[in-house]
Amino acid sequence: MIDIGEVAKAVGASETAALLIKNMLDVPTKKIGELLGDCVSHWQWCNRINIAEKAYRKLQEKNIDPRALPPSFAVPLLRDAGDVEDEFLQDLWAALITSATADDRNVNIAFVDILHSMNPSDAIFLDAVLRTQHAGRDGRIEAVMNASTLTQEQATMSSHNLARLGLFNVTGNRLIDIAFFFLEACGSDQTLIEGLREKQKLLPHNLLSE
Repeated sequence: MIDIGEVAKAVGASETAALLIKNMLDVPTKKIGELLGDCVSHWQWCNRINIAEKAYRKLQEKNIDPRALPPSFAVPLLRDAGDVEDEFLQDLWAALITSATADDRNVNIAFVDILHSMNPSDAIFLDAVLRTQHAGRDGRIEAVMNASTLTQEQATMSSHNLARLGLFNVTGNRLIDIAFFFLEACGSDQTLIEGLREKQKLLPHNLLSE
């Protein structure tokens, strides 16, 4: 059992740090590790079950039978899915389970890594780009704001994060192939995906930076 007071001493923190956490949870410091572990575990399994239920319904709708997935994909997916409470993101995780069950091409750990690194605003941003069919970097933030509930700050931060995840090319002018494969694996409308692909083909290329 973890004694948070002893942990505070070990890392050189003041006793008030442990006291603050104790006051937050209103339990003795010696019980905090046990309580927090139980709470986190329960919360994560609730998230996993909710996502699994969504995935099962999607599989039923598509008449797809559940099957075993490679542990190298399934274990990280289930581990990371435990941290997902947002309803919209849960739908994406469920869609990824469904597409991976249906097609081995979607059994890709990169999709799990991308999804785990996205917050709800990032998912909304990407969805808005797809729905608005906005090709190019100029005006993208404004287009996303007009098509969603994101503020300018949220949209800007999401734009940077999605670029950091490698979904946009170096200039930020277009989504790259893995972004489209990821969107497809997460259940986005295929017609919208192909439409945006075609629009991006019309953008001028900068051979030196792209």
